[in-house]
Amino acid sequence: MDISIENIIASVDLMTELDLDTIAQQLPNCEYNPDRFPGVICRLDDPKIVILLFNNGKMMCTAARSMEDVQVAFEFVARDLHEKELLVMKIKCPNCDEYILEGEDKCPECGTPRPQ
Repeated sequence: MDISIENIIASVDLMTELDLDTIAQQLPNCEYNPDRFPGVICRLDDPKIVILLFNNGKMMCTAARSMEDVQVAFEFVARDLHEKELLVMKIKCPNCDEYILEGEDKCPECGTPRPQ
């Protein structure tokens, strides 16, 4: 029996809300038509993968053939979003699970210092 991987579907939570209209305008090879689909569709050429971005910060990868391709695609899109200042990184407070935005030095809920 010859088994081959044809389609890996993976997801990641960017832990921030996304402005889909702006993303679709600023990232290459992306389209957004909220009447047809609730996310931005980005088609990458190398690796040949489709990335879906949703306003709740979820990012999905489809059509990958290896986990290495998934990693490369996610990192590529996240880096693009960050470079164009379309992605504000957040981390969870270890004390209360509230999100701490990039640039904040402590949790807005409980005052715990931002982990390094």
